[in-house]
Amino acid sequence: MLHEITKENYTNTENNFFASILKFFGEDLLLYCVTGSLSRNEVIPRWSDIDVLMVMKECNLVTLSKIENTLKQTQTNIKIGVTFYSLSEFNNLFFKDSKTYLSIRYISEKYYIPRILSSEIKIQLLPEEMFRHNDAFEFARFVHDLKRELLIKDIRNERKVYKLSITLLKIALRQRGVVALGYKETIEKAEKNLPNFSEIHIMEPEEVMAKPEKIVERYETYGRIIEWVTKNTDTVFVKKPI
Repeated sequence: MLHEITKENYTNTENNFFASILKFFGEDLLLYCVTGSLSRNEVIPRWSDIDVLMVMKECNLVTLSKIENTLKQTQTNIKIGVTFYSLSEFNNLFFKDSKTYLSIRYISEKYYIPRILSSEIKIQLLPEEMFRHNDAFEFARFVHDLKRELLIKDIRNERKVYKLSITLLKIALRQRGVVALGYKETIEKAEKNLPNFSEIHIMEPEEVMAKPEKIVERYETYGRIIEWVTKNTDTVFVKKPI
């Protein structure tokens, strides 16, 4: 029997990781922010990961070793994903990936509340037009990632396929000026706000886990998302949000 994972396990795992990383870095830890579902207290046990954004004064081999040791010391059956930067990297407007740009936006809008936020940290938002262009480039990358995953029939990674699908919908919604954070919210807003999408019905993660026998049917739905992208790209990527 699998050991039951609860929401409390997520909180305890993140608390332990934070205490350990703070012990290793002390005042050199300038930004520490939980992002994703745990930040909103919306974790789905056995599905969600823990995502953390961090900034240290420097990033070198010692930094990498400290983070690696912390992950090993606090390891559980809940995955912790860490995105980290040196101060100079983070404070450079253009030296970050798209996920970090989005996290910065959510920090500025109070969706994410950092545990540590030093006065040395610059919370800089990309100009709106540049943010939209960056989203468009990422959309194309995720579409191709999803296509490649759908080609793999012998070893299906449905969790990855599902998350790629939801990420595409979040980007498409942002292009139309609609913010969606969690899975349920994204699905509902996609059906309501995206052109020609109302007939595509996506299960929520809890139902996916509860009904493994429906995997073939769900993969047909993921394929329909690709079809939707190919037919509706021009209407999704309008010049300005609607």
